[in-house]
Amino acid sequence: MIAQTLADVFGGPELSAATGKLFSLEDMQKTASMAAAETVDNTGSLVNSLVATATDRLLDIPINDIMMGAWVKMSDIQEFAIGEKLLSNKTHKFPLTEHKITSKHKPKMELFVYDTKITEVILDITLTLVIAKTKLLIKKGRIMELRISGCQAMGKVSCYGQTIVEKKSEELKLPSAIKLGKGIEIPPPLKLKVA
Repeated sequence: MIAQTLADVFGGPELSAATGKLFSLEDMQKTASMAAAETVDNTGSLVNSLVATATDRLLDIPINDIMMGAWVKMSDIQEFAIGEKLLSNKTHKFPLTEHKITSKHKPKMELFVYDTKITEVILDITLTLVIAKTKLLIKKGRIMELRISGCQAMGKVSCYGQTIVEKKSEELKLPSAIKLGKGIEIPPPLKLKVA
């Protein structure tokens, strides 16, 4: 399987089992009462199913987007968004040596019965990608293609200081060349401050 999202890194039975315990018994009792459920166990099963679905959606963050978000902020790459390099029809090859990208996310799950909010849970997701030699193909201020020779992911998902799952992947299977269609725009290194 080719790793495409955070779910490919963190997903699995460990995470599913742990996320089912995110809401307290008190929250389940309140939910059961408001939803006129037969038992708290029935409500718990329903909430666990909803949480599993929500967790999959929360982790549906493409790994390529995380990499791109970091790379387009590099000042050496931003030079391709101005001047002759921007106007040229030439495809520029920008090599990156082995490097790390750390990404942090704080997604939130809210539990509602009808329109009444019962509670919320905030997750902390920390991901570090160790990326081997990489080549970015850049044309007209846009990253058009990635060529990554290897990548490993490590990180954890926690909730209110308690680790839910912590993983370190084997080498992620990424395509050797990732074409980005119309490309990812590189913002120019310009800032405007108004005082």
